[in-house]
Formats: sequence, structure tokens, C-alpha cells
Amino acid sequence: MDLSISFYLEAVHNRLKGINTRFEEGGILFRPFNEEFNLDIDFSDTYFSRLRNKVKDVDGAIRDAIQRQEVIESFEKHFRKEIVPLLNPHTGLDFPKELYEAIRSSASISERQKQNYLNLYESDEIALFLAHSFMYCLSTDNRPRADSTISNADRQYLDLKGEFSTLKSLIQKEQMNCPTGISLEMNDKYNISLTAKNPKDAFRIRIKVAKCSLLEEYPDFKSLLNQLAFSGEQIDFQICSFDVIDSNNRYIKHVENSLYTGETYTLPDFFVMKYDDSEVTSCPGKLIIKVDGNNIPLQLKNEYDEILLPTYNYRIERRKSGNEVIASFISDDDEHLAISLTLTIADGKITEKSVRTDFAISVKNEKSVLDRIQYYMLLSRMKEAKTLTFYKHSEQGTSLFISTNGFFDDNKKQFETIENQLELLKRIRRLELYFNVSFDISEPTIGDEYCVEVLTNLIDKGIAIINNQTVNTRFESEEDVLQLKEQAKSNPVIKHYSNFCDIDLFQTKITFEDRYNIIWVSEKIKYYKKKIAAYADTAVIYDSNKHTEDEVNIILEKAI
Repeated sequence: MDLSISFYLEAVHNRLKGINTRFEEGGILFRPFNEEFNLDIDFSDTYFSRLRNKVKDVDGAIRDAIQRQEVIESFEKHFRKEIVPLLNPHTGLDFPKELYEAIRSSASISERQKQNYLNLYESDEIALFLAHSFMYCLSTDNRPRADSTISNADRQYLDLKGEFSTLKSLIQKEQMNCPTGISLEMNDKYNISLTAKNPKDAFRIRIKVAKCSLLEEYPDFKSLLNQLAFSGEQIDFQICSFDVIDSNNRYIKHVENSLYTGETYTLPDFFVMKYDDSEVTSCPGKLIIKVDGNNIPLQLKNEYDEILLPTYNYRIERRKSGNEVIASFISDDDEHLAISLTLTIADGKITEKSVRTDFAISVKNEKSVLDRIQYYMLLSRMKEAKTLTFYKHSEQGTSLFISTNGFFDDNKKQFETIENQLELLKRIRRLELYFNVSFDISEPTIGDEYCVEVLTNLIDKGIAIINNQTVNTRFESEEDVLQLKEQAKSNPVIKHYSNFCDIDLFQTKITFEDRYNIIWVSEKIKYYKKKIAAYADTAVIYDSNKHTEDEVNIILEKAI
């Protein structure tokens, strides 16, 4: 295990007493950089998370600083006075022990440097050992090197590893140990269940079939199975011989079609845990091979192995269009997002350059604020990714499924507005929770965004200034309206105080408690029976529990 700051942050986790979060752990380790050396780095929870997940490298300012002798001495003192006394009495010593073992087995640290670190630990200089190993980890690359990351493929094609090895998760080994998603049907009976997870202690099925032109169209049997996985089709062969071999390599069953005299093709061996030969006759007849299963578990990561989408089940939907086979992998597992991956196979066959990929994400509910937030949060995380890779998860482990590196280029224009959209949506969501409403944002009006800003200020500051807006004011009686109308004859500019009752936002009426008032100035007023509509050049809405009428009047005068 090569040392990096990611490794160090994992090693220190839960090893300091009184510190319960990863953010606090990172904060106390990095504290001197800002407090003593004024680097002014935003050591946020996100900052440490990105270091821990190997998404970012250590800042250049930090790497430069730790080369200076006064900084080195400061961290030696910091670890002696601040870190070592915090070591958990039960698990604290596991922290330096884990670092010691990593350093001892590291192939990247020079032998001389390695011995210096090991000597500190073995001499019980724990503070110096922790401090110097910390500074070493700050000096090394944190993000994976280029030669250890997934190789990028052309953005339109699959990431190919060797000739015709497209979609490793669906292509079998030379020997088809299971589960493989393959069914063998003989004489209309499913009597072979391919369920072996390991060839050890399993039966081996070896089948020879009549050679046909179909087999000659593919470079190997694996490529043919891959084609079946996408097309959903099945193939049938005439069986020439059928053998069952036990784990000791003894033939326990042999059936042969003595009438066939042509060329044969030996399929790769299949391993099975259970074998039922009750339907295998002396003339085995026809073999049908199908790649079963319409679901596949996939997880999406970027080139730094950061999980962008957790493991979801994707159902496979297949169709044909002319000479193309189109396989769509669709997941509904996410509560807020619809996710699909579509592979279009040109000419109906998978070859090195015949597969086009399309990756689409959309919200499930166009009306939902929360769905939109989840959508933009995902895009924000994907924005910096150069490579997007789906991995298949199974009992046998994790295998690469598909890799593409064109997502950013295809969505560059949309990415430009991500942060602004996300910020606005978060404010809208906050208003939903504050006022206990659910907005329909599928058809926003021109003034909705302005109203969001006004209401946010009202919540945060207890006051909001609005300009050039129509203010609807209700009155107790028609006489009150007439009185205001008479007042306007002598003074066309009206200043009016009243309760702020409600506001419309995203076709939803939000009502306010009595403590919210509004003061406005207008010379353009429409009069109705018990209400008026005033076009206010300036108005101030305020919480009377937080601001007095005199304070608001001063604010209004300044705004005018």
C-alpha cells in the first residue's frame, strides 16, 4: 500500500478521542497551515472528502510550505502537543501501527527514507513518526496516476480489452463456470442447470455440435454469446456428442449421435453443480442455447474510482431497427432519476467499432423540486469526470461493463449553468420546507425567480425590498377603498401600510401570519370593491417581530 493523504485520513479515522467526525479529524491535522502560516485554504468537509476519495491532490501551497524548516518544526510540535494526547486509549496506537506497516511494505519510499521513519516508530517517537509520515503523505500524489486508471476509449465505443472482449461481464471464460446466465435446452427440456460458482467439485459438460455457418461468422464462441446477450435471441445446434465429466476427470456419461458424419465444433466446457440426465436419450438431438436474464446490477464511477451512482438494477430491453440491434439498460431504482444506457450495435454484430453508446439521465417528476436538485447534484459531480465507467457487480466480484469519455463534451452547454440552477433549486426547496408546501416547477412564470429571492430575504433577514411589482391589498370594507381613492385625488403618490397576506409562487398561494406587514409607495392604483392593485415602484415587506415601523420607513425612504 503506497502512502497518500487519502490513506492517512483513513488511518486516523476513529483513532482520536473526543473527535467524532472526519471533518474534525482533518481540521485538527491541517490546522497550523491556516492558523500559523496564513495559507487561507478553505478546509471544509467537502475538501477533506475529496482528499479522502482521491478526487483531488494536496494544494501546491501546502507542498511548498512543508519543505520549510520552520513548518516542519511547527508540525513536530503540533503533533506532540495536540495530536498524540488525543490518541484513543483503546484504538489510538493502531493508528501509528497501521502507518508503520504501510511504510515497511511500501515499494515507492526510498530505503533510506523508509528506515528513518521506521526508526522513529521503533524508538517510540510516536509524535515525530506521525508528524513526518503526515508530511510525507502530503508530498505524494493523492489522485491515481495515469497508468493506474482505466484506459479511455473512444467516447462512442466500448472500452475493449483484447480482441472482441466487449462487455466482459457478459462474456464467459474459456470454461463456462457459472452463474453465466446461459440455459441449455435439450429435447424441449431444461435439464441442465448451470449453477456452479467454482469449477472445483462440479460436473463438467462437454458438448460437440454440428459445425454450421453461424459459428464461422464469429471469431470465437464468446463473441457469439455476447451477441445473444444483446439481441435476446437463441440459437440451436444439432448435438453430435454429449459428455459428463466429474471433478476427478472421470467420464460418467457419454451420448453420441452415430448418424452424423460431418464436421463438428466443440463448445467450451460448462461447469454445473447439479446434473440431471433423466431426459438425455441415446440420440440427444437438438441443443438450444439462450443467454437468460433481463436484469443486470451496475454501478457508475469516474476515473478516480468515486461512486457517482450506486449499484442499481438495470432491466434490459431489446429491439431491432433494420440491421441494428438496440439494447437499452434502464433503471428505475433511483427515487428521483430515470437512468438509461443504450447500446446500438451496427449490422447486428458486435465488433470492435460497431457499438455506439448513449447515456441519458432525466428527472422522474418534472414538477418536483427535489427531483431537479438530485439531477443537478449528479451532473455537478459528473462535470469534472473525464471518463465515466459502469461496473457490473455479482457474486463473482466486480467487472468493467462499459466506459465512455464524451459525456462532458456532449453536455458542455448544460454544464455551464449547473451551479446557478442548483443554487436556485436549493432555495426553492428551502421555501417548500419552511412554508410546508409543494411547488410545481414544471412551468415557471417570469416573476417566480424574483419571488424566490424576496421570500429568501424575508426568511433570512426578516425584511425584503421589492421594486416595480404589483401589490394586491385587501380592505375590510368598500368604504376603506373609497377613502383611499379620495386621498389619491389630493396626493397622487400614496404611501400605504397593511398586512402582507399572501403571495403566488409557482402557481401556489403562500399565506403569511399577521406579523408580516408591507409598506409601499405608488401612483398607479386600480380600485376594486374591497381591494386595490397598486403598481409599486418600491415596497418593503417585513416581520414586525424583528423590525419596527420607523426602521422600515427609513429603509423605504433610502430605497426610493
